[in-house]
Order: sequence, then C-alpha cells, then structure tokens
Amino acid sequence: MAVACAKCGCEQITAQRRGVNIPASLIGGVVAGPLGLAAGAPGSNDVVVTCLQCGHQWTPGPRRMSFGLRYLIAFSVLGVIVFAIAVISQTR
Repeated sequence: MAVACAKCGCEQITAQRRGVNIPASLIGGVVAGPLGLAAGAPGSNDVVVTCLQCGHQWTPGPRRMSFGLRYLIAFSVLGVIVFAIAVISQTR
C-alpha cells in the first residue's frame, strides 16, 4: 500500500523535517533573553509530508477520529450503560 495525497491521490510525495521556527526564536530571544531562544525549538523534529502535484501538506501518523464520530461513540456507550442499568433495576 503506497502513501498517497488525501486531496488529489497522487503518490509523488516528499517528506522533510520541519526545522526550527526562526521568528519564534527571535521573539523569544527579545522577550526572555537567551532562554527565550528555545521558543523556536518545539516541533522542530516533526516530519511534514508534501504532495509534489498539488502542494498539500500533512504530518504523518495515525488517523484521528473526527469530533462527530467521538461524540456519537461516547453517547452510544452512555446509552448502552443507561439501558443496562434500567434493565437491571427492573429485574429487582
């Protein structure tokens, strides 16, 4: 199974490290001195994948569930629990 762009389906992609955020480092250096220079470091080891055809960028990793799906699952589980409690209380 090849990795492909989610937008256009092209399999011509490239992956690169994100690098240090220079503007954040400069602002951190001005505001907090030498310690503030580290403000640009978070996320510098992240990998960004770019589609060579359409330019779409994403970070690789496991797919996350959408908010709506998490909401639906949570309330379905809650509904089963409430139903089970109601059935148990009726049998007593």
